[in-house]
Amino acid sequence: MTGFDELDDAAKVKYSQAELAATYDQLTAILDRLAALRTDATDPDGDIRIQLGPDGRLLSLYIDESVPGRLTHLALEEKLNDLLARANVVARESWKANR
Repeated sequence: MTGFDELDDAAKVKYSQAELAATYDQLTAILDRLAALRTDATDPDGDIRIQLGPDGRLLSLYIDESVPGRLTHLALEEKLNDLLARANVVARESWKANR
């Protein structure tokens, strides 16, 4: 097998371009997989459902229509914060597993 140093200039350029293209393709595939990651979470009572993106950003939020009549603002805030915290742990673990 011929080493890189033994290649002429044109062959070195061709080799380097092929390596860069392969690296770009691999990085693009990784970024596409990362962008597709979603974390869905529902609180135990089914009152709140959320979906987080790969960076932990809230993509969707559903609050059951009965919640305003049953929960105070503080209780809803606590449920939402708990669900977000648990979902972010799952999202972080998913991200680590797909790196």
